[in-house]
Amino acid sequence: MSIELGSMQKPIMPKEEEKTPEFKPTVYSPKLTPDQKIRKQVHFAALDLAGKKSCDYQPFNVEIPKDLPVVISEIVPMTSVVAQCWGKRVAQQDRFIKQFEISLKGDQKGLLFGVFDGHDDEDQAGKFVEENVGSFLQKIIDERSMDAVEIDEKFITNIFVQLFKEISDEYKKQGKKGGASITCAFSLDDKIYFANAGTCRAILVKKEKTFQLTEDANLRNERFQKWHVHKGKEITDWCGKVEVSFPNGIKTSIARDVGAIDEMCHRPKITCILKGEGPDAPEEGLIYYSKGDFVVLGSDGLYEPATVDEMGNAVRRLSNAGVSFQKMADLIVTTVGASTSNDFVTMLLIAL
Repeated sequence: MSIELGSMQKPIMPKEEEKTPEFKPTVYSPKLTPDQKIRKQVHFAALDLAGKKSCDYQPFNVEIPKDLPVVISEIVPMTSVVAQCWGKRVAQQDRFIKQFEISLKGDQKGLLFGVFDGHDDEDQAGKFVEENVGSFLQKIIDERSMDAVEIDEKFITNIFVQLFKEISDEYKKQGKKGGASITCAFSLDDKIYFANAGTCRAILVKKEKTFQLTEDANLRNERFQKWHVHKGKEITDWCGKVEVSFPNGIKTSIARDVGAIDEMCHRPKITCILKGEGPDAPEEGLIYYSKGDFVVLGSDGLYEPATVDEMGNAVRRLSNAGVSFQKMADLIVTTVGASTSNDFVTMLLIAL
């Protein structure tokens, strides 16, 4: 009897540490400043999964109904719409927030958006994040002496790291089991920051280009295996499905999340885009946005049948055809739901 390669479960063993590790500025290091870390993560995100999708390898195409009215009115910047639909899976664990106002210094305001995809707990984690993420972030900011604080990349990094930790800690206190992938967009002045842990995803759709803004925290990515290997976890590859097991019985391919799994990493990866027309240089961590562009926050089900470029092309085509803001999201999500996508699908579309 012959056995095909890859058909048996293979543990991925920890690699031996080098005795004298050499510092390399091209990889993550505590020696990098918060601004440098954010720009480095922008580079990683832009390189991540732009050409990949997990199922339905046919071209992704959204049909525009012939009798659909053309919309002439202008879309208001920093407004958003949401569309959702069922996949082939029965469970619905997706949640979201949009345009949640956050107060900072004086009259300074920020807007928080987010998509949350729960796992292993029948929607409890996603619902908990939806109900608490905005108020938790406001509380974290209110507890700081804002008059003495400079609102910069270090400040943003610290409040989102604390936010993800506090949500996880509070959820654990309730005796829960699972967790949630989470991607947030935080618009502040002329910047939009993205904080991500898990497999939800953010992309920027410009007039001619599309950029992935968050890196999937999936164990297929060796960068995200390192944390679990360092903690002594055994990572298994079963016919291409890479997973890690936890003492509470959960087995998952998600490398980071927020929630009740004690030995999961809850620290977000943070990126940023800038308002302006300057040339995009993702290899240097610089991506710009302008009026008329769009940000898409989506659960992983949104990208099962579509690459990042295909999703961007769909948004761009519908916008250019004068399709209404809400109808753009509805048509895309309906098309995803009619594909071979298994997961529940959530799309939060933000006009810039």
